Amino acid sequence: MKVNISYSVALEEVLPLVQKLYKEHKKEFNSTFSTAATIVESSFTDEQLEAILLSINKMRVGMVKFDTKLEECVNIIGGYHQIIHQEVPEEEVEEGLEGGLVDEPIPSG
Repeated sequence: MKVNISYSVALEEVLPLVQKLYKEHKKEFNSTFSTAATIVESSFTDEQLEAILLSINKMRVGMVKFDTKLEECVNIIGGYHQIIHQEVPEEEVEEGLEGGLVDEPIPSG
């Protein structure tokens, strides 16, 4: 089960915290992926089938977890971008950054 955790930070702390979140999860993803890839890149033999299947599945699960973290980063950065590029009342700034999620689309371009 997944739960959302929210807390407030100063506006100038948003980007460093998102960068830290990204780096931590990228490191975890790289570790999981490279360990599993070592097994998958070995020879595909009948003796290795079970290990290969498990490793491929670990890679897939790791990618899904990392994708979820990337989506969280996108949502937080999108909310931050919206706040710094628009005049938003202080109350809405606090509400928008709480939890890092903003329901409006991220501007393109």
